[in-house]
Amino acid sequence: MKLLPYYVNKKYIYIAPGGFTLPYMLGICKYIKEHNDMKLYHFIGASAGSWLSLYLASDMQIEDQLISKYNKKFEDKPFLYKWYNICPFLQEEFPKCIHDHYFIQEHKIEIAISYYANKKLKNVLVNDYENIHDLTNLCTYSSFIPILSGVRIPKRGKTIVFDSFFTKPNFKGRNIVLTISNDMFHKTFSINDVIGITNKSVTEQIDEGYNHAHVHSKFIQNKLSL
Repeated sequence: MKLLPYYVNKKYIYIAPGGFTLPYMLGICKYIKEHNDMKLYHFIGASAGSWLSLYLASDMQIEDQLISKYNKKFEDKPFLYKWYNICPFLQEEFPKCIHDHYFIQEHKIEIAISYYANKKLKNVLVNDYENIHDLTNLCTYSSFIPILSGVRIPKRGKTIVFDSFFTKPNFKGRNIVLTISNDMFHKTFSINDVIGITNKSVTEQIDEGYNHAHVHSKFIQNKLSL
């Protein structure tokens, strides 16, 4: 008897890259999480979306303390400082907000990562983590932009890995019922928004994403019911 691939007969939510529009996308995810049972889905996260996949798949809540820490570290800082420090910050703070690790044991998340090997680029969906540290490491790889994120490019084994924004994921038979992106409701962002130069507070951005998801709730529900 031939075993089916692990991703067959599963519903996936894909969370796309978004740079520093992450708070806006977090607001969208917050609305979706509050109004749906996330245990029914698996997740694929790419770049900024990899961190949001942790939020959706886990029992993590958006706590005032986390927002306060984010503001203290990044408010009014140059965008280069933000890019260099955002992944270490998320890697330290996210695990503190996650208490039930069932989603790790069930491998509910796949992380899209750009691989460079044999002079070729490809996008690989990875789920070979064993614990929250492994998983946040994968999110860091998926979000790493050379120079902006640091000069030391990470490797998995002997293979160079970096931000999945630069390659297109191959979903290979996975049933993607919903894609969460910063333009899913036709909102446009400037390059300044994406690189982290904005006058809006994190709370304002989260609220904006949440409210847009509420306005488009019928669209979201139709997708998730497929």
